[in-house]
Amino acid sequence: MEEKKTYHEISEKVYWIGSSSTVKGLYCNSYLVIDEEEAVLIDPGPAIFFEDMYNNIIELISIDKIKYIVISHESIDVCASIPLLEKKGVNAKIATHWRTATLIDFYGINLKHYIVNENKYELKMKSGRKFKFIHTPYLNSAGSISTYDTKTYTLFSGEMFGGISKKWSLYAPQNYIYNIKTYHEHYTPSNEIIRFSLEKISLLEIYYIAPQHGSIIIDKIGYYIDELKRLQCGIYSSPIKRGLSNYGGYVALLNEIIKRYEGVFGKDEVLKVFNESHMNIDDETMNINEFNVSGEQLWELFFQTVYRKKGIRWITLIDPLIVKLTKEFGVKNPKILVDFYEIEEYKEKIQKDKDKIIMDEKIRICIDSMSEKRIRCPITGFFNENVFYKYLNYDLETMIAKENQNAFLIYLDIDDINKINIKHGSNIGDESIKNLAYLLSEIKSEKHIIFKRKSPGFAYYGTDLEKGEVVELAENIRNKVESSESFIEKITVSIGVATFNEIYVEKKQKLEDLIEIFTSIVEFRMNISKKSGMNKVVSESNIAAIRDSKGKILIADNDAINLSILNKSLINEGFEILNALDGKEALKIIEDNNPDLIICEIMIPKLDGLTLKEQLNKNTKFKSTPFMVMSHNKHNNLVVRAMGLEVDYYFEKPLLLAEIVGMVKKIFKGARSNDR
Repeated sequence: MEEKKTYHEISEKVYWIGSSSTVKGLYCNSYLVIDEEEAVLIDPGPAIFFEDMYNNIIELISIDKIKYIVISHESIDVCASIPLLEKKGVNAKIATHWRTATLIDFYGINLKHYIVNENKYELKMKSGRKFKFIHTPYLNSAGSISTYDTKTYTLFSGEMFGGISKKWSLYAPQNYIYNIKTYHEHYTPSNEIIRFSLEKISLLEIYYIAPQHGSIIIDKIGYYIDELKRLQCGIYSSPIKRGLSNYGGYVALLNEIIKRYEGVFGKDEVLKVFNESHMNIDDETMNINEFNVSGEQLWELFFQTVYRKKGIRWITLIDPLIVKLTKEFGVKNPKILVDFYEIEEYKEKIQKDKDKIIMDEKIRICIDSMSEKRIRCPITGFFNENVFYKYLNYDLETMIAKENQNAFLIYLDIDDINKINIKHGSNIGDESIKNLAYLLSEIKSEKHIIFKRKSPGFAYYGTDLEKGEVVELAENIRNKVESSESFIEKITVSIGVATFNEIYVEKKQKLEDLIEIFTSIVEFRMNISKKSGMNKVVSESNIAAIRDSKGKILIADNDAINLSILNKSLINEGFEILNALDGKEALKIIEDNNPDLIICEIMIPKLDGLTLKEQLNKNTKFKSTPFMVMSHNKHNNLVVRAMGLEVDYYFEKPLLLAEIVGMVKKIFKGARSNDR
């Protein structure tokens, strides 16, 4: 660990009280604002740097003066110190967004909350001094905020303007923009997300930007804001194609990468790497000014030199920049990077093979005493129901001993198999069962196992998925079966789903009783599916909730309260509801389930709502699916963009329930009229 720095006054009575120690190039900043007899602590930081931060506080004030702790988001690098402050006697209110407040209590915090969005995004001290809060959603969480001190014009920006750097520097050095770009290329979902927040802070008069990670910015504020507005980041960024020769060839690309390295690691460290290499770097301009190979060879040799001197981490650190440049100029990824990812894929394959060996060993233990004819279904070749119960007994017993209750079970039966047998003969019925077995094998993960049950049914078992993921898997199976062309006569399946932790309470329960309850619940749910129209996935045991729907709606929002209200209202209207908590999950559900209507929060994580619509517009299948958006922010630019993407309706939050339900009914009524 490097020697710790003490506190620094960055403006009048505003102190940096963080630590100069680093975790892989990330420095955590905490700030203390003293206002007469009161103080505000901003982003107290991770537990590993608690002593540095706390010692700085008590050198400046007594802890009873801390009246508020401002939390920019709920991550461990911001909040882990709060329980430790409580133990030291701090009794302050936590000022944060309600979305963050909901989550930080999981740290075991007992302090009261000051919900900024319920207080006009302001905090007023006894002296009259005001702090304003700016909601910066998805930097890096839904409830992220920045804090603006109206007295000193300091923006405590949270994730915005964070930087990665090997060497600690309180204030941003020359070329620090490269450190900031490296950070945001890794951690920011999209340009739209960060630009939305930057537009808001552009309206403020700012003298200092004090981020949660990296260095404090004290000049060229407008320059940093403009550079970040232009930054292409996130997995869905699409750089404009440019000609390599017009840009300056491979040397120009490598000079850009060198500047990024200089920003993160410092000039001296970069020059050491390329000392005695095939290229010469000017120690003033930090540009390549001499080399004795072709441009394409130089591109490869550059990364080979970096790898040989510094290892793969120097290369993966700037991977987003390399990807951007290769897309933009149509050059190949460096072989070093390609090889690295191939090795990672190979390691993943090896792990899957190990998982399979473990599963095979479990099976061997279960069937040692049984003959081949007694253990396999003659039609499918799957292990039969006898092995299934032995396997379940063995695996659940082992799992309970390890205090793990994450098992899941899926039962599925072919619908109306008797009609197929009567119409085409039992041979065709058996062929349908065999084809279904093949289809399930194609879908199955290496970590899961399938058994053939009596009747035209199957049991699908695993121990690595949560309930929502299991339901998603079951829906995927149902959809693949329904759309498959592998059957002489098309089939559907009725599916029941349960997880072991739904029924497991304590170790005292008899294992045989637990297995009986577990399998009975799954079978009961599968039978609900059959009795309520078939071709459904049932994951709850409430029969009344299973009924024919008026249509299928996907609601994508990570606001739990809003999601719950919309779900309840639209289910009561007779609609089948699917949910997604982020944009990538929504895209997958749309592709797998083809909903009749999509209702999406604009500022949803991983893939924002308007970018999701943009993706769907590229697919003829989904382009015409009605698409509604909702957001707390309804301003001209967003509305213009939404209309340009052919969004059907834009709701402003807080929602008027009657409005959204009425509009949904209107869309479905119009669809039915068109069908007629």
